[in-house]
Amino acid sequence: MSETLTVTDEKRLGIVLKGQDNYLLWSTEKSYKLRSRALWKYVTGEATAPADNASSEDKEKYALGESQAFWLIYESVGLERATSVTFIWSVMFVHMFTIES
Repeated sequence: MSETLTVTDEKRLGIVLKGQDNYLLWSTEKSYKLRSRALWKYVTGEATAPADNASSEDKEKYALGESQAFWLIYESVGLERATSVTFIWSVMFVHMFTIES
């Protein structure tokens, strides 16, 4: 993501996380967006990956949901090391509220 966002980028992304100062606003907006698309369960871990013997349809449905949730968060944060939607959300929370000594 470029360092300078255009008006179009801001409208598409919604609130872009810029640090601790706007974390609460960012997380509120993202959580509502995720909930409105039935994707919040991927953040909380309530949605679990299907078993190995599950149907390919169930596996694809899970993968699609997790990817959509991941992207909604990632596009406004850009954590290159993120491996899952639960990870990316928890990293943002810990990062924003850990006080360094």
